Amino acid sequence: MKFIKENSYTVVRLGLNQFGMAVFGLIVTMACVNLDNMTLTTLGGLLSTLMFWFLIYTVCWNEGGKHRIRVDGGREPKRIFNGALLGLLANALNLLLGIVYTVTYYIDTTAAIDISNMLNAILRIFHAMYLGLLVAGGMIGPIPFLLIPVLGVAVCQISYLLGYHQINFLFIARKNAK
Repeated sequence: MKFIKENSYTVVRLGLNQFGMAVFGLIVTMACVNLDNMTLTTLGGLLSTLMFWFLIYTVCWNEGGKHRIRVDGGREPKRIFNGALLGLLANALNLLLGIVYTVTYYIDTTAAIDISNMLNAILRIFHAMYLGLLVAGGMIGPIPFLLIPVLGVAVCQISYLLGYHQINFLFIARKNAK
């Protein structure tokens, strides 16, 4: 519970990044699909995905760097899985909806089909930054909606570790200390 309280701002930032990129991805995908050009749809989806991952990277990289300072100062113990925990907290709703969607997708009752269709629409909006790739790849079933949050968690963990070890291959601009 302490971890959630201490990192709630970061989780909210990750959630806001997802919301903003979902809107961006929805606009890009709708524009590309309306042009009926699958190459453009794929490139738009790739652009949205990479931009989203960059936003996640910057947030978690900075958190990893901050944690390293606290560990070196003896104020906190070393916890290398904080990035994965941040990613899990930020993607908790996505994971829950993906699991419920997967379960209802394979149940053949009217209520389950209705719930499955509703969750499909909701998840497409939540994961609109990936929608161009999903449409271009013809990935319609529930499996992509289970894997997408896992990819987000992986990006959080990797970028957190890179920040913890001060490995910066994306050249994020640092503020000059005065």
